Amino acid sequence: MEFRAGRMATGLSTPGASGFRSSFELSDMGVVFQNEKTAILTYRVKQGVATRGNGKPSVQQMNDTSTWIQAGKQWKCVMHTETPAKGE
Repeated sequence: MEFRAGRMATGLSTPGASGFRSSFELSDMGVVFQNEKTAILTYRVKQGVATRGNGKPSVQQMNDTSTWIQAGKQWKCVMHTETPAKGE
């Protein structure tokens, strides 16, 4: 299993809860293996979002946690949470 922090800004049009993501950057990544088939990832996301209706872009700082399990040779995300970072 390989996870990398990085930046993407290639004309994304991913629907989100409050609008469309135009870019995102991952940082402060960490992983804890509960056992050999369960991984819990934590990371920060800085995402550009164009809000619905007025289309004005904004930047959000979020804290994310994802739980992954290995099923056969594949890893699958079974739970994901995202919360605004403190002060945002």
